[in-house]
Amino acid sequence: MRVLTRAIAIFGALIALTGCNEPGFPAHLKAETVSENGFQALLVTPRTNEPLNTVLILGGSQGGYGSVATAQKLAEAGFAALAVAYFGEPGLPQSLNSIPLEYFDAAIDYIDRNPRLHRNTCDQVPVLGASRGAELALLLASVKSAYGPVVAIAPSSHVWGAIGDSSSPAWTFAGAPITYVPRHSAPDYDVERFVGRDYFAEDLRHPDAVPAQIAVEDIAGQILLISGTDDRLWPGDEMADSIVARLQAHGKARLVQHLKYEGAGHAISPGDPAAATEVSLSGGQTIVLGGSEAANRQAQDNSWPVIEQLLRDPVCRMDPVVVAPARDVITAVEVAAQAQPSAAQAEVNK
Repeated sequence: MRVLTRAIAIFGALIALTGCNEPGFPAHLKAETVSENGFQALLVTPRTNEPLNTVLILGGSQGGYGSVATAQKLAEAGFAALAVAYFGEPGLPQSLNSIPLEYFDAAIDYIDRNPRLHRNTCDQVPVLGASRGAELALLLASVKSAYGPVVAIAPSSHVWGAIGDSSSPAWTFAGAPITYVPRHSAPDYDVERFVGRDYFAEDLRHPDAVPAQIAVEDIAGQILLISGTDDRLWPGDEMADSIVARLQAHGKARLVQHLKYEGAGHAISPGDPAAATEVSLSGGQTIVLGGSEAANRQAQDNSWPVIEQLLRDPVCRMDPVVVAPARDVITAVEVAAQAQPSAAQAEVNK
């Protein structure tokens, strides 16, 4: 487990270095750290006096501010991006272990108190997360309607335990640990090339994983899932399919769209380096993330217009008579066409 935790940290540094350098941001963007009453974040915005719709960015196992490159891409598109740190920074927990969901209420409060920042037209704050950050985004939106819509990249359908300590919860709510998937698999972290996907899949097949499913049917808003079929770190594509199936079972398939990209891997967030298909450790080990540079870039390029449109123009009224049920999977070829709203969609948005 120490090897995998270290690998994730290195991967996180790789992602962060593409944009996490406050003095090095482009001149037309402004980046400022937020630190108040224990809450920490990095706010990246265009340099404008106009009020900005704000998006929460939730990183995953790398800790810190997560993918600041994603925050920069959102700011380039005219959003305010609030990249929230919840562990791995001074003054915060140093590992993803027993993080209270109530901590993120401070992000909502910060946005509501800041005249430069706004909720969206549905009076919600959109959330974008990847990997463990996608798990967190879905979990937050399932317990509080202020979060939405949700963009979950390489997502999880279930809650997982703490990193580095399989006997502890990753998250708590109302002072109690949130049920997580027990680890029954026995990963071999000493192999030269570590692939985590099958270990996660094995744990998901165990009956005691069922109580750890995220109650996505309780999410008050739209959900966009983005996955790659060659995600080798965990089965993000299969877990996204599971989320769709759960929403279908609850009669809420209209809320979800799943963009699944053939041959793409784990690192497909906007702004991530498309070439990050694996992480090499100093000891000679390799952690396989999956995908190819071309497939990862296609996933990023094709999903970006859909992400941007969802964040800019969310549907607040989800009348099942008006809105047709979503298809399970939208292919990459169809994504570009869907970036423009249809006449029917425009009517719903009125």
